[in-house]
Amino acid sequence: MLHELSTAVSIVETVTRVAEANNVKKILEINVEIGQFTFINPEQLRFLFEIAAEKTPLKNSTLNILIVPGKIHCNDCGYSGDVISEEDQKKAHLLPLVGFTAKCPKCNSGNTEIIGGRELNIKNIKAEVDDGN
Repeated sequence: MLHELSTAVSIVETVTRVAEANNVKKILEINVEIGQFTFINPEQLRFLFEIAAEKTPLKNSTLNILIVPGKIHCNDCGYSGDVISEEDQKKAHLLPLVGFTAKCPKCNSGNTEIIGGRELNIKNIKAEVDDGN
């Protein structure tokens, strides 16, 4: 949960800086992409985001989260692509607890490299701007 807390605080701080620099009076939505291999629990992140945003221009804004699937490359068979099934992706935040290893779904080799799914990007925000009137 500390991982989610530091991420929530970081999102709030970053968006607040951008809002202040652009005369934004209220943030309506924040859209973020989070890689599966960040192992961030989206529900915990949303909850902690609400707390972190309490006394900021982000209060009552919506945090939209898109999970970016993990991708691997297998050095043995050459497979490149998704590392786990779509069903397992829904439980990705639990993987560190069960000793996750990035095994190739094609040949079951552990000789793999992570090539995607570590992202944590604020894609865009929707805001009301103070036009000075």
